[in-house]
Amino acid sequence: MTAIWIMGLAGVVYINFDKAIELELNAWGDFLAGSFAPLAFFWLVIGYFQQGRELRLSTSALHQQEKALMLQVAELKESVKQQQALVQAAKEDIELGKSAMKIQLEKEKASAQPVPEVQIKSRTSEGEYRAHHMRVFNIGPNVSHVFVEEKASDFFASGELNKPSSRWGGDNYLFVKVYIPVDLDADRVGHICLNISYVDGFGMREKVSIGLGGNGLGGLKVVELKQSD
Repeated sequence: MTAIWIMGLAGVVYINFDKAIELELNAWGDFLAGSFAPLAFFWLVIGYFQQGRELRLSTSALHQQEKALMLQVAELKESVKQQQALVQAAKEDIELGKSAMKIQLEKEKASAQPVPEVQIKSRTSEGEYRAHHMRVFNIGPNVSHVFVEEKASDFFASGELNKPSSRWGGDNYLFVKVYIPVDLDADRVGHICLNISYVDGFGMREKVSIGLGGNGLGGLKVVELKQSD
């Protein structure tokens, strides 16, 4: 279109060449301004429509990018949910593992504790006290560093292993004496808690409690056996 327009202007100038060479410079300026004004307007309109088309393409591209970003955001959210689910599952697995390990440790710990078996033998008078003699066997796993650690205002106890050894178990029983004042009958003492401290197979200091009470005949009897927590 531009070439045709310029060729047309050239043809007009060629046809009117005699008159054209007589024109002054300002007349030439008016002629050229008037001749190229429609062409400039034509290109302005073409540029407007082309810019509008480019804007529409750019807007469409932005919409496509927005859709792609929304898809990425949705995928990211789904990925986050999946990761959270995996983390939760991992936590549950860890908790289950901890629980199973705790149960296993408790079983192993329980299997390393002594099992007391009390035999109350006799009682004798020793000064202001009446001594109640008993043998405490351990029919469970052997333990070491055993001693009796009970003492109250009305009575006290002492104990030692039958054989000179640091292990309590088998035929090496614990010989225990519970001393109660002669003026206080065993049936009136109430509940006596005798604690035996020891070191178990895991090297931990533990204790077992033996509950004693009157047997109605002035002696003692076992009323309770309790392992420490």
